[in-house]
Amino acid sequence: MEIIRNGADLSAYLRNINDIYESNGWGRGYSDEKIRKMFSASIYRLAVADGAAVGLLRAYGDNVVETHVTELAVHKNHQGKGYGSLLMKDLLDAFSHTAVYVMAFSENRGFFERFNLKDRSSKFTVYAVAARQ
Repeated sequence: MEIIRNGADLSAYLRNINDIYESNGWGRGYSDEKIRKMFSASIYRLAVADGAAVGLLRAYGDNVVETHVTELAVHKNHQGKGYGSLLMKDLLDAFSHTAVYVMAFSENRGFFERFNLKDRSSKFTVYAVAARQ
C-alpha cells in the first residue's frame, strides 16, 4: 500500500476516486475535471493498493492553527483492511502542529476516538446549505 499526497499527478486515479465516492453513496459520475478541482483546492491523501486508489482523505487548513478533515472514504470492497486508519494517521502525523477537527457521521465516532480525537459535539452545532444545482 502506498499513500499519495498533495502535488502528485492524479490522472491515473481519477476513475478510482469516482468509484470510491459512488461505492459509499456520495454522488455519481463526477467528471475528471470536477475531481481535479476538488483535490487541487484541498489537502489530500490517497491510499493506493495494486495500482488503484482504494481510499481517500480530503482536508482544509491554514497549516498554522487548524486543519479540518472533510472527507475520509474507503471503497466498500476495501473497508476493514486498515486503509482509513493509515490515511488518518498520515494526516495527523503531518499536521500534528495544528488542531485537527473532523465532522463525522455519528456511527463513525469510535473510529476517530481511536486517534485520540475528542467528541466536542456539545460545544458545536453544524449548519449547512445544499449546493445549488
